[in-house]
Amino acid sequence: MANETRQALQGVMSQGLRRPIHSILGLVSMEETLVPEQRLVIDTMARTDNVVSMLINDVMEMSVDNRERLPLETRPFHLHAMIRDTACVARCLIGRTELGHVTLRVHSAANDVLEGLERERGKKIGDR
Repeated sequence: MANETRQALQGVMSQGLRRPIHSILGLVSMEETLVPEQRLVIDTMARTDNVVSMLINDVMEMSVDNRERLPLETRPFHLHAMIRDTACVARCLIGRTELGHVTLRVHSAANDVLEGLERERGKKIGDR
């Protein structure tokens, strides 16, 4: 009984965390008259939302399974895109402060495709 109650609570919490984000992004992304900078912000928010949703899923799954093992694999990622998204989020966060305008330049010689750890696709937490 306690296990079922805990799982029900976790399901409600998971949806409660994700639904507002999805709703806001859905409404904003429907706007067609965005200037390129606004579109960049919305696209960055959508990618950030995907990361947050995956983290919520992982935490909820780890909690339900009572396991601490997270299967990881090495996968390529695009450093320039990650830096661009991070700068976009930073601009949004400090946009209304005294810090003013943020400019970011990535040297063209910097490698774009690197490898990093990511959760193995298709595997549940606790699988080996």
